[in-house]
Amino acid sequence: MKRFISILLFIPFVSKGQSFFELYARPSKVVSSNYTMALFDATLVVNTNSQNDTITLPPASLSYCSTNTSGLVYHIKNIGTNYVYLKPASGDSVEGSVSLFIISPGNASKEVQASTTHSYYIH
Repeated sequence: MKRFISILLFIPFVSKGQSFFELYARPSKVVSSNYTMALFDATLVVNTNSQNDTITLPPASLSYCSTNTSGLVYHIKNIGTNYVYLKPASGDSVEGSVSLFIISPGNASKEVQASTTHSYYIH
């Protein structure tokens, strides 16, 4: 019964000509300067060839759902020669720290997931 109901919920989307991929895919974004992430910036590629860049994460309270204890996952990749600094939003922490988390140069990447309403974990 649950499967039948969930299929019915998707009929309006599919009838508009959208595929399931289009419904769930979130595009990557390339930035080359300091940037504050929006809630649905799933993948961020940071070109740090000209300078170190600071990426501010969205508030964990918006990225985490306490009802089903799950948080959004953000993928951040450094494709440049300088460092990327991950900065938590005001009142949040990354791995228990309110200071910056560093992503090294040279195609290093990290996954960051909201783990509570005020914190992120690094995968």
